[in-house]
Amino acid sequence: MTKTLNQITDQLNGSEILDPVHSEPLFLEGGLQVPGKKAIINSNSGKIVSVVGERYKIVQTAEVIERFANSIDESNLNTNGLVVTSSTSPNAVRTIAKFQFPEHSIDLRKDDKTDLQICLRNSHDGTWPIRQMLADFGW
Repeated sequence: MTKTLNQITDQLNGSEILDPVHSEPLFLEGGLQVPGKKAIINSNSGKIVSVVGERYKIVQTAEVIERFANSIDESNLNTNGLVVTSSTSPNAVRTIAKFQFPEHSIDLRKDDKTDLQICLRNSHDGTWPIRQMLADFGW
């Protein structure tokens, strides 16, 4: 595990954002399989996260975060003091991880310092494509 990935997972430990998911066929109460659909299940809790089309491909949020951490390690970003926060929608169908880099800041005006923030988002129902973006600073 890389230095940055260790920093991130330490801060996200216990968060639903890292929970793995898997798919299972979807059945009606009477036992008939629903054609063209599958259920996305939280592998830790066993709860249904969403119902998707049969062609939907799962991308684990933990994998997205690992790739992001690797790209940070390959960059010149200073991760000293890195702050990681996350939020999830109900059932953790949509997730956002926000990374704040206090060693990379700018002064917008006198006494108004802003740190670099990068967000990653993912969903397990296809509503949000995987995306990295600079965080909204509320301007």
